[in-house]
Amino acid sequence: MSDILPVDLPNLFLGEILANQREPDGLLHCSSDLRAPLRFVQLRAVGAPSNPRPIAQDIRLAHGTLWHDWFHNVIERSGIKFKYELNLNEYLPEGWGGTADWLFWNPVYEAWVLGDLKTTKGEGMFFIERDGAKSDHIWQLSAYWHALARMGIPLVKGFGIMYWPMNDTADTVDVTPLVQECQPIDADILHSTMEAIRASVDNYRTVFAETGKYINPALASMPEREQKYYWNKAQMCFDVKMVPVWYERFCEFKEELCPRSKSEKIGHYTLNGVYIPRRGYEATIPEVEPTQADYNKRR
Repeated sequence: MSDILPVDLPNLFLGEILANQREPDGLLHCSSDLRAPLRFVQLRAVGAPSNPRPIAQDIRLAHGTLWHDWFHNVIERSGIKFKYELNLNEYLPEGWGGTADWLFWNPVYEAWVLGDLKTTKGEGMFFIERDGAKSDHIWQLSAYWHALARMGIPLVKGFGIMYWPMNDTADTVDVTPLVQECQPIDADILHSTMEAIRASVDNYRTVFAETGKYINPALASMPEREQKYYWNKAQMCFDVKMVPVWYERFCEFKEELCPRSKSEKIGHYTLNGVYIPRRGYEATIPEVEPTQADYNKRR
């Protein structure tokens, strides 16, 4: 606490952040559970013991909420016809919940258009511009789109996701917001996936209630590692590695519930595009390869 300020400012603001955290509602959420590893979703559903979340993560989430509020105010002042924060629980598959950020009225189509805001690191904007909207976000917004369609409102087929950078980068190119337009995933594929997740979570809840054990036969396996390639400046080659999935980096559960995996090199590509497996990994087939732009940049 400051010696001269009459109030403990950090704890004042952090206390407000903690007080506004969402309480568990028993539902699966399209924003966090639809594409997360099933094991994490199951453990979260029964309140398994977890590591304390870093304060910085809570602050980061609060930033997103503040930006949402600011955008709503700006859109309202613009006079654009829109709706915001629509609770879609009633129209989503059983056991699922979610809230759509925006619906914009498009007079050209005489229909509503689903929109969403995602705040993200400035370093990630390059990949969004190159590869398009993130898969997790496409699945989330697809669930919202089909829920809105069930409401019977006139709806444009497609949705827009605005990515808003939260910081500058060391690159010379300016980091600017992007809008990615996407088509919804087929309803049969989407809803069968959501039903399978819910059934697995319900089964895990039942077994946990019967045994009182977090690790039981209904608990899903840890997610398999994925292949990534990285530039190795010292060796002048592209290393290919088996690395933990992105979600594992942010897994909140203790090691005994979610044993962490390690990164492991399995081979490399030379600048001539020849793949050379690491000794002992000759049978592992590479699933990734540098792009021509990657080779041109490093040659």
